[in-house]
Amino acid sequence: MNQLYYWCKSNQQLMDECFRASGGVRPKWDEVHASDGATYGKMTIEKVCRTNSDTFGGRYVERG
Repeated sequence: MNQLYYWCKSNQQLMDECFRASGGVRPKWDEVHASDGATYGKMTIEKVCRTNSDTFGGRYVERG
């Protein structure tokens, strides 16, 4: 998840989409794990975002 934080430039939605596309998601990812309704995946991404600061500073190459 730390690598996704870096390469996704801390974009939480993109981090989730990339993780799901990687095939690494287990059912636990979408289970509610907090009284506010936050899922395990959301809590994991938010923790990574709180504890990191370095992100990719370059430009992405467009496919085409």
